[in-house]
Amino acid sequence: MLDSEYLAQFTNKNIAISFFKRQNIPYLEYLIDKDSTIRANLQKEILGGMDFGRVPKRKELSNLFEEVRGDVNYFLRTDVKECPIEYINFFSREMRVPLATSIVGTTLLYSLSTYEPLMGFGALLFGGLSFLTLLGLNKSMQMTGSHYSINKNFISLKENNLALIKVELAHEFAHHVQFSNISGKNRTGSHHFNLKMFLEGHARGVQKQMAYKYFEKENNPAYLHDTIDISLAELKASYRLLCGFFPGVRANENLLNKNISITDKLIQENMFTPMNPPFHAVGNSIFSIWEALHGTDIYGNIINGDYDTKTARKKFFE
Repeated sequence: MLDSEYLAQFTNKNIAISFFKRQNIPYLEYLIDKDSTIRANLQKEILGGMDFGRVPKRKELSNLFEEVRGDVNYFLRTDVKECPIEYINFFSREMRVPLATSIVGTTLLYSLSTYEPLMGFGALLFGGLSFLTLLGLNKSMQMTGSHYSINKNFISLKENNLALIKVELAHEFAHHVQFSNISGKNRTGSHHFNLKMFLEGHARGVQKQMAYKYFEKENNPAYLHDTIDISLAELKASYRLLCGFFPGVRANENLLNKNISITDKLIQENMFTPMNPPFHAVGNSIFSIWEALHGTDIYGNIINGDYDTKTARKKFFE
């Protein structure tokens, strides 16, 4: 298990300290240039038709999960058991409590209408408002997308095509692996929040590795498309943030505009706000740098408690 002493090197503060170094600028420039070329090639592929596959049926999720679980465990050198998995919909786990509250409240008010006619109107009003609230909550969850519930240990997936579902599932299962290896208080509350950059960067890295694995295994670039798109957008946003941290340093606009996408613009406009700090982007960037420095074994090494950010050194461009 990963204890507080080991995890201290991966707090948001220490990840930020590792990230905000001038030496990381050429590293990010190298990574952005490389992934921009990959994304350009993927965009050519999509023009010719890219097979994202059909949307898996609910009953097919179990077998799909078993495949992804095995691949992620093998990559990370772990043996974490599966957790519950479901599609996000009106009757999913996270909707059950508000749905039950709505039904019970409406039923109770309606039953009281026998003694007080106005209660019947109250039941209709309460039921209508509850229904609208549930619709809004479901829409919000759909917009949030696939996610892992830490406290209840289950994965909620947004219904999507197979090529997208598999890599999203790899990302969310990586979170399950993380919290299966994190001990005590670090699993909850502010302690979990304090590891946000580490958790998201590690999961994004696992997602990318699985995307490459399925791309090579099935000779299907659809597995890479969305993962490279979001990852590159995060690298670009972090690069601009890093350059702006040092007086007199300007970001290479030609590099940022190379193979620019809608995702690049959305990340730039929406990610770095007080309500939406750059946890995913900075986490992804620092892990991408570490991967380039030390190889893909770092993902397994880190989750197995065998990594020290202070002593890990290797020439970047080897």
